Amino acid sequence: MPSVVPLLVSLPYVLAARCGVDSCTDAVLATLAQDLTANYKGFSSCESRINWVKRNTGRDEEESCEKVAEEFPEECGACHPFQSPPPPQTSPSPSPPPPSPPPPSA
Repeated sequence: MPSVVPLLVSLPYVLAARCGVDSCTDAVLATLAQDLTANYKGFSSCESRINWVKRNTGRDEEESCEKVAEEFPEECGACHPFQSPPPPQTSPSPSPPPPSPPPPSA
């Protein structure tokens, strides 16, 4: 009789979406945002800014994401936990052709 060997299958580890929204991707988190108003006028990634806010203000993940997304809407706005992402851009529909001129009178 052949021996039975248990087969262990590892299931992929699924991470929860950062900031609670699927739009907060690795690419968004890596995006650099420049702060021109603070003493530090350098660039930091959205993820670094979120982590800094969490570490230094006592805010939780979602509150930190909200703050950073509101301060840097173009760079980090996709990580806003309480705001829907903007709808996809659509091309404007073409204008209808102008009316044909009336036929000439005889």
